[in-house]
Amino acid sequence: MLEKEKEKSALILFRKKKVMTIPTLMSLLDCSMPTIRKRLRKWKVHTSYNKNGSYYALPEVIKFDKDGFWRYKQIYFSQYGNLKNTVIQIINASKSGLESTEIGKLTGLLPRSFMSHFQNIPGINREKCQGKYLYLSNDKSVLQRQKKAREEGLKKNYLPEGYTTDAVFVLVDRLKHPGSTLEQCTRRLRNQGRHVNADMAYNLLSHFGLLKKTADLK
Repeated sequence: MLEKEKEKSALILFRKKKVMTIPTLMSLLDCSMPTIRKRLRKWKVHTSYNKNGSYYALPEVIKFDKDGFWRYKQIYFSQYGNLKNTVIQIINASKSGLESTEIGKLTGLLPRSFMSHFQNIPGINREKCQGKYLYLSNDKSVLQRQKKAREEGLKKNYLPEGYTTDAVFVLVDRLKHPGSTLEQCTRRLRNQGRHVNADMAYNLLSHFGLLKKTADLK
């Protein structure tokens, strides 16, 4: 098969599969690592910010949501690029700064798996707020606006950014069934038609300091 025909055939399959890894593309094109990397640059692909950045998608396949995210199965992409750039951008774009649980909600990742790397990152301010770390912009005007909005929000006892009203039922369930695990909590709520999952429940309960140090952390 001619080189151009081989590339055309690979692109058709790439679009159909939506995401691919370098080894798969190398096999399709029967080429070396340097060659496939040149092709990826030529195609202007996006790289996943989870799964160790090992998945790629063509720009015409990706449909970013209003927050700049696109998720295919358990593979996540961001219009901002890698995880570091994504976290910096969503913090700077937030109305009142973000706690690690809020960042976890937006990115779809458990914050304990990556937030330890964001303690001293240029572009971000990390401050203690009510015993928890709050991540804010380092732009002075944005920082002042975020702090003001955070103070006003705390007065209203608002839900963390990114959560729906279904999150209220997670808190109510924890108060009604303090001995239950996260799995039991989410199962009960899903049976009631609530749109909750274990990660959301974990992030929310962590935000309000309601996690149990045994069952919930398993």
